[in-house]
Amino acid sequence: MKKILILSALTLGSVSFYQCSRSAEEKAQKAQEEVQRDIRKEKEDVTRQLRTLRDDINNDLDKLSKRLDTQAEKSRGDVEELRDNLTDQRLKVERALDDIETSSDNTWDDIQQKAKNTASDVKVEMERLGDRLKEAFKND
Repeated sequence: MKKILILSALTLGSVSFYQCSRSAEEKAQKAQEEVQRDIRKEKEDVTRQLRTLRDDINNDLDKLSKRLDTQAEKSRGDVEELRDNLTDQRLKVERALDDIETSSDNTWDDIQQKAKNTASDVKVEMERLGDRLKEAFKND
């Protein structure tokens, strides 16, 4: 009788342990899925910000290109310099977008920080160029 009780207790313990273990695995899987979902959302948010920034730069580049067509020879230098600077800024944004696109979940933290830094740097540069761009776009 004692033997049956011990075997029953062991069997019951094993079944309980198996169910707890399975539940823990499900919780771990669910947590992993949430992390992946959060990473995808963060990637989408950062990508959206960078694309908006790139679109703004492209709009300014289009305006500068039109301006270059009508600009007098003596004032073309400043407009060309602005265009070159904007082209450099757009290239930085496109590189950050490429990095995001090729990033894995393991490299996301570094890529995300780098992309945010790039966006911040480009925004600062665009603000710095603001008055010069307004002057170049004047009379459009």
